[in-house]
This record gives sequence, structure tokens and C-alpha cells, in this order.
Amino acid sequence: MDSRDTDKELFTYIYEKRIWGDVCPSGQSALPSVNPEYLKVVESEVASPHVNSVVDYGCGDYSLFQGFGWPNGLRYLGVDVVYELIGDNLQLYTEPNVSFKLVPEGDMPPAADLLLCKDVFQYWDVEKVLWFCREVLPNYRKAVLAYDLPNSDYLSWRKRQKQYRDFYSFYEPKAIMGLCGLNPENVVEYTYPRYEVGSGENMDILEFTLDKQVMVISNGY
Repeated sequence: MDSRDTDKELFTYIYEKRIWGDVCPSGQSALPSVNPEYLKVVESEVASPHVNSVVDYGCGDYSLFQGFGWPNGLRYLGVDVVYELIGDNLQLYTEPNVSFKLVPEGDMPPAADLLLCKDVFQYWDVEKVLWFCREVLPNYRKAVLAYDLPNSDYLSWRKRQKQYRDFYSFYEPKAIMGLCGLNPENVVEYTYPRYEVGSGENMDILEFTLDKQVMVISNGY
């Protein structure tokens, strides 16, 4: 299997082939049960009277927020690059205050009071992260960002997976934020419980822990 050249090609393949397993298309790392710290941060931010709209950049299959209590009157919009995934989300999860939209790679996401972006940076090179920090983040008064902090087991496993192109070079996103003049106001780190990762075509199975970092960026209120 050759590597996929664009985010759309890569994640469409992952979604269609259930590369990340059968628990949910977005994988075990998207389940609420392994992300209580991230959900607490989101819950705290959406409780603000200044937040009436949320854009979730790279929303995946919405597993993370199924059952989440969005405040009354708040509008949630999940965006992703995978056409089939957005179509399924619209059929399964659309509510008066919850919707989904296809946003092609490189396009600006819609405006909102709060931007969420979880598990996207680790699939990008530094150039894409810089674009996001310089061009996208300044359009939002507040953002909650979450991404992997690598350990040796995970890096070894990730390197062996043939569906990923050679763009998984780690860096310190917090340092990139500083280069762009963005200063995190809150940083939370947590560790997923130990779980199996790997399923589907050309994937091997490995158990490891995975560390996360969550940052809150403020450009206003």
C-alpha cells in the first residue's frame, strides 16, 4: 500500500478501511472514556457566556462528543476533509444545534467563538502547523488544541505503518505558538490508559501508553 499524498486521501482511506479499528472509525483515542481531561477543558470553555458557537476542526466521526452536554443555545459545527464521513455524521448526529460541514484541505474553517482542534497536529509537518497558527488561529477569540506527545514505543509503531507518509516529524507545538506570537493561557497534560492500537490492513498490534497535551489559546475576552 502506497502512502497517501493529501490529508483527504489519507483519512478517506483510514475511514473506509477502518484502519483504526472497529470500536469507532476515529479510533480508540477518540473515545470519551480516554479523554476526560480534554472534555473537562472543553466543558469549561463552552460554559463561558462569550461562547455561542464552536467549530471542531477535524471532527472525525463525532465519537468524542456523543452524549456531551452542549449548553443551550450553543451551535456546534464539526468540519473534516472526508466527504463520506461528513455525510454519515449529518445522517446520524444532526440536531438543531449540531451540524457538520466538509472543509477541503487548506481552506479556512467557518467563523465561531471557539475553535477546537484535537489530534490534527501530529499528522502535519511544521509548515502546516505554522499555517494553522498564523492564518487560522487569529480568527478565533479562543481555541482548545490537543495533540500527541510521543514516546519511543509509539514512534516505533507509527514508523512501521505504511499508510502514513513521511511527515510525522515531532516538534514542540507550544514553541511554534511562541514563534507566531500566540501564548497559551492554560496547558494540561494527561496520559491515555494503556490500550491496544492497530487493526485493519497492514497494521500491527502494539500496546502502549500515549501522552497528550491540551492548550487553551486566547485572542480575546
